[in-house]
Amino acid sequence: MNLLSCGILVFLMCLKGRHCILPFTGGIGIYRPSYPHYHHPHPHHHHHPPPHHPPSTSGCGGLVRVQASHGGFVFTSPGYPTTYAPFSYCRWFFYTEREGGRLLVQCPVFDVEVSSPCSSGSYLALHDPLTRRDVWYCGNQGPQNEASTSNYLTVTFRGGGLGGAGRRGVYCTVSVLSYIPTIPPPTPSPSLCRVITGCGRRGTNTRIVGGTDASLHEFPWMALVLIPDGFCGGALINDRFVLTVAHCVEERVLPNNSLPTVVLGEHERSTPQETTNTLVLQAVRVWPHEDYQSGGSKDNDIALVELASLVSLDTVYPSIAPICPPSAIVSDGGLAVTAIGWGFTSVPGNRADVLQKVELVTVPLDQCQDRFQEGTVTNNMICAAAPGKDSCFDDSGSPLMTKVGNHWEVVGLVSFGPSICAQENTTGVYTKVSNYLSWIQNKVGRARTCPPV
Repeated sequence: MNLLSCGILVFLMCLKGRHCILPFTGGIGIYRPSYPHYHHPHPHHHHHPPPHHPPSTSGCGGLVRVQASHGGFVFTSPGYPTTYAPFSYCRWFFYTEREGGRLLVQCPVFDVEVSSPCSSGSYLALHDPLTRRDVWYCGNQGPQNEASTSNYLTVTFRGGGLGGAGRRGVYCTVSVLSYIPTIPPPTPSPSLCRVITGCGRRGTNTRIVGGTDASLHEFPWMALVLIPDGFCGGALINDRFVLTVAHCVEERVLPNNSLPTVVLGEHERSTPQETTNTLVLQAVRVWPHEDYQSGGSKDNDIALVELASLVSLDTVYPSIAPICPPSAIVSDGGLAVTAIGWGFTSVPGNRADVLQKVELVTVPLDQCQDRFQEGTVTNNMICAAAPGKDSCFDDSGSPLMTKVGNHWEVVGLVSFGPSICAQENTTGVYTKVSNYLSWIQNKVGRARTCPPV
């Protein structure tokens, strides 16, 4: 999500207009937001051990399966509780086979030499394969409640050239932490939807309009769609389906019949600790629009992701709720809309860790068409812009929304845009959801939703 004018030219080498190589760390990304950041294991291998790795030079470490029923696994620095030797090295590859499980690292004893940066001397390092995030610890500040974002976690201990120099080293545990809420849900009602809200009712907003960070669960329909080489956004529309764009789930993005994983109730991608209501659900099927042309026209860029498990709409959890479909044809220009996503906040720059929001206004279609090559922008699209504001790389599939009365409706999905985000006389282009209501209804069938509030 680009909230500031970038002002820097981005050179894109696009393959058939969809997949682009960006001049940033990470390699290949999907045009608009599927730029790689998350790496999610193939769904059919999600609960198998990672591939073989060389053993640690000190003889410790190795591949470890952590079982939830055994209370966790203890690992220590070499020689603990006595000091560790110079250049000692251990690497553990932890995993759990528990469905939806994550791994929690806690180090009640942490005493290694201080280095600046930590990676230059003795350290304990955590590597999350899903987010590709690395964190180094040294001195007396070790991980206390550091959680992975998938069922894999790599932990490395390294002793510096001076060894422990009289320090004790580390004593840590790895245990299984589940995404499943620990608070039992209320007894569901077979005939009523959510007690507090129907579709499109957002959470409490503690920030002013035009801010950058969304409040915790301000947009409870927002979905993080994990694909093998990155992630996209999406919007929960009922108890079974997430709406996203076709270029995020087409065959060349999901090869060998692989399927995405959907995270609901997410807010800050790097930590699970801001909420107990995050749900991770496997997809059982994806439905790209039949008239979407992979690598060709950007028309009909819409898709549905069918979830393996039903999402309860009867509980009072504020973190997960569907958004309403559009109730009317979107006006051709001048409509106040809001876009959300975890995409880039500037170019060059970084992806957002906390969910971002940005206020935009729809642009008349003829004006938008003049800003792109002839035939690129069709009647199946909406354009939106604001000075210095835009959606950007890694926002693909995220909803463009408008408020109608007391509820919110999804009117568009982030599809594509110019290579330079948020520049003067440029607009983001969004799939026009109202043109696909019949198509959506035919696919979702009798999936359960809630009426607007």
